[in-house]
Amino acid sequence: MRSIFSSLSAYAVLCAADQKGGHELWVKHVTAGNHKVSIWTNKAQLEEEAMKPSLPQDQTHPWVVQTRFDFTENVADAPADTQFVMIEIGATPFCGTDSCMEQIVLFGLQTANNNGDVQLHSYKPSTYNLQHAVKALHSDATTKDALIKYGDMQPDAVKILYKFYPSNSSFFGVGGGKTPDGGRIDVQELIADNLVAPLEIFTTASGQKESEYTTPLVYHHSDSATTKEAVVV
Repeated sequence: MRSIFSSLSAYAVLCAADQKGGHELWVKHVTAGNHKVSIWTNKAQLEEEAMKPSLPQDQTHPWVVQTRFDFTENVADAPADTQFVMIEIGATPFCGTDSCMEQIVLFGLQTANNNGDVQLHSYKPSTYNLQHAVKALHSDATTKDALIKYGDMQPDAVKILYKFYPSNSSFFGVGGGKTPDGGRIDVQELIADNLVAPLEIFTTASGQKESEYTTPLVYHHSDSATTKEAVVV
């Protein structure tokens, strides 16, 4: 499976190398250069797949939009060594107050070691706190107000460790954990400048795999000819 992600790393090679890595660079990558809010899609991936009618069904993907927020300033009393990213996942931007409330994720990121690797922790705030935060961000995405207290953010079982590759400033993460329904999620994900490519494998409590595709979704914040050439999988 790692070879699938290797084919995506051509794009990452085009990025200026960063020798430090760490959670600050990870957050910069996934928020389009520390934008407070950014919209990401897999548009280029779907264009490529449309040109390959013989592509196996499990290597095709649905249309997905991610609305990402650099949420660090909105968490009160958080540790100084942690940054936060909130993501709404659905078919349209800013869907978190209606159609995709159940598909909102909140991550905390910390530098794991002197090699620049990054540890991701997944959090599940209460529905009330999450709805309050999303509504506030939809009203004013630039707000720096405290919207959630760190003490109210209960971590769930999902953790991912991202190894940093200084030659192209990319991260490759492997991890997962149990889900509230007794199943499990396993994740492999490539992170680079203007590139986020996750492959998530869901397994039910009875051991049945439910994932619809075997290759990663490929998200970009902006399209370019260079990007499209690099995302062929």
